[in-house]
Amino acid sequence: MYLIKHPFPLIIFLIITLIVTPFVITTGQAYANGRAALLVSQEKGPYKIDVSVLPSQPVVNNTHVSVLLMSKLDDTPIIDAEVTVSATGPQNGVSIGPYQAVNDLVPQFFETTLPFSTQGLWNVQITVSSDLGEESISVLFDVALGGGMNWIMVSAVVVAILAAGIFIWDKLPLNKRGPKTKR
Repeated sequence: MYLIKHPFPLIIFLIITLIVTPFVITTGQAYANGRAALLVSQEKGPYKIDVSVLPSQPVVNNTHVSVLLMSKLDDTPIIDAEVTVSATGPQNGVSIGPYQAVNDLVPQFFETTLPFSTQGLWNVQITVSSDLGEESISVLFDVALGGGMNWIMVSAVVVAILAAGIFIWDKLPLNKRGPKTKR
């Protein structure tokens, strides 16, 4: 019979596998920027404007908005532009913004976060200005209450705890075995 002397590494491996597996399996949904879900693609003037959000449905508090701006003429990304995003809410003309969408991390994606205050239909206005001219589009966001867990953060915390556990387990004196003595 085979006995595992130290089952702790096996348990760690199984836990990490169970945590990582849902992130590896894809849903088949198209995403525009990383895991941001494409909401709308519109052509306006000389531009093709793709609007994506993270999470996949806009939620109350923070919804990350990503705008991919392309030339309608030759489908090349436009990285030298000014993009602003503002929104008008469903109740009493509540508005947020305008916020400057910046492309600091990935040059072809202009990104910002909208702090929606209530659920409902919000009219989001995206204004683009570059050498090709200035244009605006309106997109309706159906904002829902965000009630889900942030599984990425939960996974990061679990992995950190497990790594600390492995480190401490290895340092414990009872895990240091010297040479066996015969009795």
